[in-house]
Formats: sequence, C-alpha cells, structure tokens
Amino acid sequence: MKVLCGALLAAALLVGTAQSLVCYTCDATTNTAACNNPTICPSSSAYCMTVTATSGGVTAISKSCQQSCREMTTTVNGVPTSSHCCTTDLCNGAVQSLVCYTCDATTNTADCNVPTVCPSSSAYCMTVDVTAEGVTAFSKSCQKSCTETTTTVGSYPASTHCCSTNLCNAATTPSNYDGAAQSLVCYTCDATTNTAACKTQTSCPSSSAYCMTVTATAGGVTAVSKSCQKTCREIPTTIEGLPASTQCCSTNLCNGAANVRLSYTMLFLAAGASVLLLKAGL
Repeated sequence: MKVLCGALLAAALLVGTAQSLVCYTCDATTNTAACNNPTICPSSSAYCMTVTATSGGVTAISKSCQQSCREMTTTVNGVPTSSHCCTTDLCNGAVQSLVCYTCDATTNTADCNVPTVCPSSSAYCMTVDVTAEGVTAFSKSCQKSCTETTTTVGSYPASTHCCSTNLCNAATTPSNYDGAAQSLVCYTCDATTNTAACKTQTSCPSSSAYCMTVTATAGGVTAVSKSCQKTCREIPTTIEGLPASTQCCSTNLCNGAANVRLSYTMLFLAAGASVLLLKAGL
C-alpha cells in the first residue's frame, strides 16, 4: 500500500508541474517558410534552438526543441554556422501569422492543446464553450473576427472569448464566468484506496485552472488522488513499475464520480452550432 500511494503522489507531482515549451521546428531547409511548424516539446526540453549555416550565399536553417542550448558561431567543414537559443513559447520564429490552440468541440480540455499557424487573414484566437448539467464542451479556432458574447444555443448557456496574441487561448473559461475573481471548486483527497473518501469539496487557489485526478493500480488495487492544479496533462505513465493515469477537467466539481445523464452528441452539436453562428456574424 505504501508503494502504491507513494507512486500516486509521485505521479501527481510530476504531472502537476509539467508544462511543455512550444517551439517552431523543421529539418535543415533553405525554405524559411517551411519552418513554421509549432511543436509541443518533450517536458525535458528547456530551449527552442535555431541553427543556420551559410554557403555560396545560400542559408540553410534548422529549428528544434532542446534540453540544453549554447549560443555560438563556428565553422563546420568550412561553412559558417551559428546557433541561437531562447526559452519562451514560439520564440524561435519569424512567422507573421497568428498561432492559436485549436480543437473541435470536446469536453476534454487536454484535446485543446494543438498549436496551429492560422491563415494570414486571422486576427483572433476564439474559444467557445457550451455548458449543460455541469459538463462543458469547448471549441477553439482561428478567426478573422471575434465578438465576446454570452448567449444560449438551444437551452444551453454558451459564451465566446476572444484574444489576439500567440497561444493566448490556452486557458478555458466556463460560461458561468462573470468577470470577477472566481475560484474553481474541485474534489480533493490525498492518495487513498477508498474512493468514498474523495468527496471533500475544496475552493482552489485563484491560480488553479484544473481539477486533477491521478490513479495508480497494483495487484488489482487502485489508489486515487484528487487536487487543484495550475496545469494538467492527460497522460498514461508508469511510476516505479505501476501503471498510473491522469485525468484533467476545468469546471466546478468536474472530478467527481457522479453519473451525469447528458447527451454528449447534443452538447457537441450545440458547441458546433455556436461556432457556425459566430462565423456567420449572427
């Protein structure tokens, strides 16, 4: 039991602190326009690195995620070569297009972490959320125009959020947000095999954006831990040989075990309808 709970706490610590860097990446190319692929780096990466080499007036470029990086200018096989290092999201790009997180309607916020280079006509990153019976579906996209609204689609409350800088739509904001500081409420518990003990409702710190549930299984026994987190990634992993997994959600008490009778199809359709209506300017 000690090993199981220890593994669970280790998994929670590792996942709770993970927040991957996003870099532009490309293999060696002379076409700089080809170096506009935003990539979520491995958690071990701390740098976005750009390497350039020039010969005969032609410059080749390579961009990548790196654990370590050193700024230097040298000569490789008689070719002048230089490397440049930086440590913030998309810091190694000269791409002029906006970059947004995008996803189709989903209740899993972890699905909404795909960075996308928008068409040059896009000026906004848009997030639409639709909520029914405590479950929220999100949709994220690039848009030419965007208006912040709160409305209803069918009988479901829906809201639209707009921003205009790279990856500004990383966070999700439930449609009941009223503009004031409003702490997330999660079920929380330390590592335990008694799931009934995980029913403490906790008002999270204002910095928390997710309710996280970590489970680890050994010998047919499953331990669970629930907590408030600033960041959260849905990942299956192995800690000390034990299978463990993480689930993330971002609405009040979303990490409970209560059964929710809800037509997810209708919820997704409502979210999709919201995007279509907003695109049409309705």
